[in-house]
Amino acid sequence: MEKKIRKLCCQVFDVEDFEVIKKFKGGRSNHIFLVKVNDQLLTVRISIPSNKQYVNRQEEARNSKLVKQLNLNKESLYFDLETGDEICKYIEGETLKTAQLDYQKIAKVLKILHNSKLIAENDYDFFNRLEKLQKNTKIIDCEFFQVKKQFLKYKSFLNNFEKTLCHCDSGITNFIVASDGRYYLIDWEFSANNDPYYDIACLADASLDDALKVLTAYLGNVPTVENINRLILWRISQCLQWFLVAEQKDEQGLSEKLNIDFKKISGNYLLTVKQLFKQLK
Repeated sequence: MEKKIRKLCCQVFDVEDFEVIKKFKGGRSNHIFLVKVNDQLLTVRISIPSNKQYVNRQEEARNSKLVKQLNLNKESLYFDLETGDEICKYIEGETLKTAQLDYQKIAKVLKILHNSKLIAENDYDFFNRLEKLQKNTKIIDCEFFQVKKQFLKYKSFLNNFEKTLCHCDSGITNFIVASDGRYYLIDWEFSANNDPYYDIACLADASLDDALKVLTAYLGNVPTVENINRLILWRISQCLQWFLVAEQKDEQGLSEKLNIDFKKISGNYLLTVKQLFKQLK
């Protein structure tokens, strides 16, 4: 992997002065490294080949360029539309996985995006996306079909809301708190037009309570029953989606290759779906 990074950096910057400092933890879809080139700190993203079926790199590049004016993302210096490899300027800070969550600042970032009036060329189109994922999954737990059937009863309700440009993967690991306290939203792989509540629901990857607190800050008042149900339903949709992705990655042998138990992860998503249905009002 280091040879690939070295080759990429030397090709892009035409330098020999190069150092791989560390690999960041996580990385279910990409490998992220901190490197130093000519005394400049950069992040290098090496995309996992299997990620191609989930991400349209042309859309990602187009939307990243579109939101550049909002100053929410890292500055991209190189982007390979074929492989998804990317080099960005490094932001000194930490993700919300380790930093204390400031719900007001998170809500502010999302409102800047959602109120920007920027429109992507692509829609997230969740329900069609789910069907495509299902068709590409060989073996599916029968419980999935039961909870999916229950979820689809709310399709017309969820499709009734206005769409805005959304990040569509705005969980805590994709927020960076810079050393000056500023919040950044990174990795726009899944960005598209969508219901803005989808972005808020992504914050439930740690706990539903976090997403509900962001929702309260986002609205500026106490959420209604409809607001809460809308949020929970989108979180259910995300868990159904990532259940299928985890199942596919296990089928592809990535559990062993990446030393990540995707089968266990998929099971946890299915369990979370059943728990979330109980919280609908």
